[in-house]
Amino acid sequence: MPAASPEHPPHPDQRRPRQYRQRRGLERMELILDAATRVVAEVGYERTTTNAIATRAGISPGSLYQYFSSKEDIASALWERYAERLSAIVDDEALTRPDLPPEEVVNRIIDPVHALKTANRDFAQLYARTSADELESVARAHTEFHRRLVEVLAARNPKVSRTELADVAAIVSAMFSTTVTSETLTGDPTKDLAEMKRAILAYMGARGLR
Repeated sequence: MPAASPEHPPHPDQRRPRQYRQRRGLERMELILDAATRVVAEVGYERTTTNAIATRAGISPGSLYQYFSSKEDIASALWERYAERLSAIVDDEALTRPDLPPEEVVNRIIDPVHALKTANRDFAQLYARTSADELESVARAHTEFHRRLVEVLAARNPKVSRTELADVAAIVSAMFSTTVTSETLTGDPTKDLAEMKRAILAYMGARGLR
């Protein structure tokens, strides 16, 4: 077979080993992340170790470190799966419509986030890592979520200052975070959700916001 050149480009078979390695690398990374999801959900983030993740993935710790440098590195990559979904929730253009009832706004934001918590036990563990000293990627996601919430409130309440709306968004986010990061507040997660919605709507109503 002639050497690669402008006149003789590499044969597809010559490129396959590199593509194969790339695909295998991506598959191995997904295997590690899936294993991390299960370990974090079972024992909590604090007790999770890279050794436990490697064992669950069926690989050696050395193989794991070829793809991730630490537990925090794995958690950041794991969080990216959820960060995209969180962004999609608050990027819903319908949220800014003045005619959309406040109850529906709250439902459209809180219900899907609560569903993420319910379906993915590791989500709440990562969601709680809001300090940049723990997981910077989570802190950034919370900051972006807050920014977008202010934008939604501003579109629906154009006469209210951004400073006031930023304060409201911070309080609302903190109220809801308690529900997300706690196993349950009342003993019934469904009741937790209903009570949190009621509290948020009452707070917004007291501030005269839609």
